[in-house]
Amino acid sequence: MSSAIFLQKLHSLLRSAPANIISWKHDGSAFAVYDIAALEAQVLPRYFKHSNYASFTRQLRFYGFRRSRCEGVSEFHHADFLRDLPNAMRSMRRKTFHSNIGGTPRAEVDGLWCALSQFEEHMEELTNKTNLLRLALRTMLRTTKPIPVGVINRSVT
Repeated sequence: MSSAIFLQKLHSLLRSAPANIISWKHDGSAFAVYDIAALEAQVLPRYFKHSNYASFTRQLRFYGFRRSRCEGVSEFHHADFLRDLPNAMRSMRRKTFHSNIGGTPRAEVDGLWCALSQFEEHMEELTNKTNLLRLALRTMLRTTKPIPVGVINRSVT
C-alpha cells in the first residue's frame, strides 16, 4: 500500500522549501507555515495545481491534520506524518464525503469547508495585524515622553 500523492508531495515540499516559508518543527512531528504569501507565490505552484493557501489547508484537514497557532505561525500535525518516518503516512486516508452527509447536500458541505478555510485565514491575518499594532503601541509608549500637566490644562481652556 502506497501513500497518497498529496502526502508524498507535501513530504517532498517540506524537504526542499525555504525554511523561512515552511519547515518541519525541530522534533519532526509537525510542520509550520511562517509566510503564507511566499508559500502561495513560490512553493505551492511547484508542487500542486493551485497556489491557494485555503485549498492547501483544506486538503490537510481532509487527511486529518490538526492546526494550532503559536505567535501568528500555523503549525500542522498528524500522528502518522513524521519527518523521519515517511512510511508511517501510508496508513493515512483522505476523508471522503458521500453525495449526502446526514441530510446535507455535498455542495453545501464543500461550501462550508471553503468558507471555514477563508474564515480561518482571515482570522490569522487579523491576529497578525493585532500583534503588529500591539508592538507599535508598546514602542510608542516606551519612546514617548509624558506631557506636562500644565500644557494639558492650557490647551483645554
